[in-house]
Amino acid sequence: MQSKYLKFNSQNKLLLIILSIFPFSLITGPLVPEIIILLINILFLINLIKIKISKIEKKILFFLFLWWLYLLLISLFSEEIFLSLKGTLFYFRYLIFASAIYYFYSKNISTIRYLISTIVFCFLILIIDSLIQFFLGKNILGYSKYGFIGNYEIIRLGSLFGDELILGSYLSKFFPFLILISFFLKDSLNKFLIFIICGLAIVVIFLSGERQAFYSTVIFLILLISIIDLKNIYFFS
Repeated sequence: MQSKYLKFNSQNKLLLIILSIFPFSLITGPLVPEIIILLINILFLINLIKIKISKIEKKILFFLFLWWLYLLLISLFSEEIFLSLKGTLFYFRYLIFASAIYYFYSKNISTIRYLISTIVFCFLILIIDSLIQFFLGKNILGYSKYGFIGNYEIIRLGSLFGDELILGSYLSKFFPFLILISFFLKDSLNKFLIFIICGLAIVVIFLSGERQAFYSTVIFLILLISIIDLKNIYFFS
C-alpha cells in the first residue's frame, strides 16, 4: 500500500505545505528551492504512471522536451561549451517541476488559495521592507539601498535578497499570476487589496533599478488592458 506521503494529491498534506511555501523559499536563497524542486520532481515521477494525461498535455510535454533538446544543441556549438552546458543540461528539472505544479493545481484547484496566500504574504513583506530601505536608507536587516555594503553609486534595492539584486525579478515573475488570480476573486475587498499590493509592487520593481523586470511588467499590463473587459476591474458594483 502506497504511503500517503508518496501520493501526488491534496491528501498528501506534506506535499501541499511544500508547494505552498515554495514562493517564500526563493527569498531564503538557492538551496531550499532546489531541494523542494528535487523532492517535487521525484514525487511526481513516482506517480507519473498513475497520472492521466490528455492529448493536448502530451503535445505540450513533447514540445517542452524538444525545447530542452534545442537548448542542449545550442550549448554544444557555443564557444564555452562546458559553461553553457552547465546551465542547460539540468534545465529539464524545471520543465518537470512546472508540469508537476500544473498537474497538482489543475486537479486540486481549491488548494491554490494556500499558494496565493503565501505569494501575497511575500509581496507584503518585500514591499514594506523595500520601502523602509528606500526611505530610511537601510532595510530591517541593515542592508543599504546602495548595495549590501553601500558599494553602488545609484539606488539598488535588494530588500531581503541582500546584494543579490533580484527583488524586481522576483516580484515581476509572480506579478502576472497575482493579477490574473484577482479577476477570479468574488469578494470586492480582497480584489481591491490585491490591486493595491500589485500597484505598490510596480513601484518597488521600478525602485529596484531592474529595467528588464520593470519593462516586462509594463508590457504585461499593456497586453492585459488591451484584451480584458474594463468592467472586470471594478471593485464595487
